[in-house]
Amino acid sequence: MTSDALWRFLRRLWRHLPLRDVTRDRYKARFYRVYGAIWPQSPRYQVYRAMEASVSTVNAKRRWSWTAPPPADIRGGPRPWDVLVFPIVDWAFRRQRPQHLAQELARKGHRVFYFETGFSSETSGYRPVPREVADGVFVVRLPCYGAAPVFHEEILSERQIASVISGIDALRSEVSLGATVSIVGHPFWSVVSERLFNNVIVYDCMDRHGAFPGAPEFIDSVESQALAGADLVVTSSAPLAEKVAPRARKHALIRNGVDHEHFSRRPESLAIQSSRPVAGYFGAVAEWLDVDLLVEVAQALPNVDFYLIGHRSLKRVADLLRIPNVILVGEVTYEQLPSYLYAFDVALVPFKLNELTRCTNPVKVYEYLSAGKPVVSTPLPEVEMLSPMVRTAAPAEEFTKCILGALDQPSEVAAEERRAFAAVNTWEDRGDHLAREISALFPSVSLIVLTHNELELTRVCLDSLERYTDYAEWNLILVDNGSSDGTPEYLQEYAATREHVRLIFNEENRGFPAGCNQGAAAADGELLVFLNNDTCVTRGWLGDLVAHIRRSTNLGALCPVTNNIGNEARIDVRYGSLDEMHDVARSYTATHRGQRLELAVAPFFCVLIPSLVWDAVGPLDEQFGLGLFEDDDYAMRVRRAGFTIACAEDVFVHHHLSASFDNLPEEERHQLFLTNKKLWEAKWGPWTPHAARPKATVDS
Repeated sequence: MTSDALWRFLRRLWRHLPLRDVTRDRYKARFYRVYGAIWPQSPRYQVYRAMEASVSTVNAKRRWSWTAPPPADIRGGPRPWDVLVFPIVDWAFRRQRPQHLAQELARKGHRVFYFETGFSSETSGYRPVPREVADGVFVVRLPCYGAAPVFHEEILSERQIASVISGIDALRSEVSLGATVSIVGHPFWSVVSERLFNNVIVYDCMDRHGAFPGAPEFIDSVESQALAGADLVVTSSAPLAEKVAPRARKHALIRNGVDHEHFSRRPESLAIQSSRPVAGYFGAVAEWLDVDLLVEVAQALPNVDFYLIGHRSLKRVADLLRIPNVILVGEVTYEQLPSYLYAFDVALVPFKLNELTRCTNPVKVYEYLSAGKPVVSTPLPEVEMLSPMVRTAAPAEEFTKCILGALDQPSEVAAEERRAFAAVNTWEDRGDHLAREISALFPSVSLIVLTHNELELTRVCLDSLERYTDYAEWNLILVDNGSSDGTPEYLQEYAATREHVRLIFNEENRGFPAGCNQGAAAADGELLVFLNNDTCVTRGWLGDLVAHIRRSTNLGALCPVTNNIGNEARIDVRYGSLDEMHDVARSYTATHRGQRLELAVAPFFCVLIPSLVWDAVGPLDEQFGLGLFEDDDYAMRVRRAGFTIACAEDVFVHHHLSASFDNLPEEERHQLFLTNKKLWEAKWGPWTPHAARPKATVDS
């Protein structure tokens, strides 16, 4: 028996057994444990584990220091986005751009989860153990099936991708992640980040990866995939921007910066004690160092000591060691760097000139300048623009003259100019810029919910919005159409403690089109979502709907898939409760990530419409009275305006269907249908009934 066959058989069996709920849940838990032991990599089991983790950890004792997940009665509204860093270097490696930007985003109130470049082999029963390494920054080791690939050199297989994503799903449940921003520092990670839900992707292109010595042949094609999948591409230099910006959906140039406070303070003691002038360099002692240049310059200046500080991977290191006034110190900690830097009389950037270095914006230059040190560099494009603060030269003879000039003409005025430049080019400034660019990826959304009696359904709908709308910028407009069952009183109590909620009360039922128009007129979001009160949303629903709009220039109306509607937006799913619905919905949407189905009509049980489209097309036609055919009419107008209509296959919203209309007498409903059909056909001609999609069942 296959894993899927066993899954379906046992799930159906316990559903129909005459057991108490507690007993049923106990058997269910045992089944999952057995199933997971036999087929730990089954997508069904991974989805179950991710869902169950959010329940099992509510009362678990935390092993790290952050704000605990929100309680069940959470008051919804805009929430800070969380950050997932897929880095090029581990946190403990030499302090570079990824670590600095992570810390700056954490200082702005965002939780940052910084993944290791190595993986855990414990995939079955994996539970994330975030380790706080800075305020608000947590390092996490993810699981990977089998022999994990060598980072930078190999790529993940489909099975490994699934296991890494299951680890991120476990983290999402463990720490109650909301909307996330994936900052991808190397193309290796793009196959993972692009499959996450409720997530935007920032590809931080800080190097010309294909130009590194020994770069794998596939790196350029993988980077092309990263560029295509990113919502925002950030580059660290103008030459990089020239290469990749034309392929980016959105681009921002954010150069490197400096921890000015760290490097601008002279330490009490210096690590280098020398009576001779010191020309110093810190960073990787790697293949991009110009060994021939250094040897010739050091030999030309025998009375100057050349200190090279950093990890050595250079093949020709012996050529440097044989020069008596060249001293290789090795790697030192970030905290120790100022004690070396302040011993320098001149700081160096002796890089070769090639495709890799021409695209580099050296962090060390900002650090050198922060200490007021004169800098001599080979003519890298990003360094040349700092002239005259930085001297540049390529031939060894000219490079030597620049060093002598810096040593012979010390100037406190020039040193102060360098420090002043560094003071306004800090990582704090770069973090501010990045945060602004990321925030712009979350367009503001106004949710418009109409109510007309059906108080209990409204409670369920609003509760689901509170729990599962993990979005950065949204507000809620509630329009009550003359309810008489206590709904107005409940809505007033609900809105009293929620600043993101606005209320509109009508003394009588003005009908669905008019109520929607009222809500839209009061909305200020860049996107509008019309949502029936007989719905229940699922985790990440809004972020995933918005993702489709962000990645399309022509979408006029977008709806999710659902269990109950009259056209192709309906998928054939079965579940016994709303709790079970979330499991079933996730198993469907996870396998349809990023997919859309073009529709003739987007039903207004849940539909997202850009405000610009709403303004261009106009409001709903109120001649349709209580409702019916207003969404067909709107669809015709949207298409006539040149926009497309689609269904997001990776977003599921439960729909009770026609809760308010079901309270009308059957004859009245039938007459309303005929009347509005006639109105529609008077505008557009013969009406074509909606069609269902071919059956595609997702068993619970």
